[in-house]
Amino acid sequence: MKKLLLILSCALSTFAVAQNQGSTQKGKILVEANTTVGRFGENKKNAAGQTVDSQGNVTTNPIYDRTYTNADTSINFASNGDQTQYNLGAEVGYFVIDDLAIKVGFGVGQTLVKVTKENQAYTNEGGELEIGDTDHLPYVFSYKLAAKYYILGQFPLEAGFTGITTRDEDDKNVNRAWLGFQLGYAWFITPNVALEPAIRFNTNLSLGNENDKLEEENISTSDRSNLQGVLGFSFFF
Repeated sequence: MKKLLLILSCALSTFAVAQNQGSTQKGKILVEANTTVGRFGENKKNAAGQTVDSQGNVTTNPIYDRTYTNADTSINFASNGDQTQYNLGAEVGYFVIDDLAIKVGFGVGQTLVKVTKENQAYTNEGGELEIGDTDHLPYVFSYKLAAKYYILGQFPLEAGFTGITTRDEDDKNVNRAWLGFQLGYAWFITPNVALEPAIRFNTNLSLGNENDKLEEENISTSDRSNLQGVLGFSFFF
């Protein structure tokens, strides 16, 4: 049984490599459509796990005091209670040499909040919204600049910068940036299409700068760095 599994594994690996012949050559164009699993746009938390406002004070405001633990250039949709989040994004790259592509990515997302008796005081600015209405939070724009190298043509290793720009509860600009590293596996379904599962690690570059009013000690460890699961399709032209 073990021999059979080993033979199958080798055969599948050989098939994937064979399918990749020429896909990552210099001059090729890479287009990616991904989805991610990870924390994005949640309420701000301190080290004790309490929800805090932009000054680090404990608050009961469940809506507008947000933290952003990574940018999102993927396609996502999530719903939890009275909040619904969606994001649309894509990435494109160019192979400057064999197996090495320089990539850029863009995404836009938003959180929609259904007005309830519990959150009406926070969502009902100007008295225009009634219980049952939907409040639209500011758009979050994400971007990425990265280099992606296909080890042996089959194991994509990526390093790059990501960031977001949006507005906070006081209608002030919010900018965040992260440095990320990603390692995955490219399963070439055809020479021009690959399914790529991956794991990504992000570390926050914005803590302590003028864009982040929270003191660093008031931000939980998970906000300083985090892991994401990534699954998507890559197209080679």
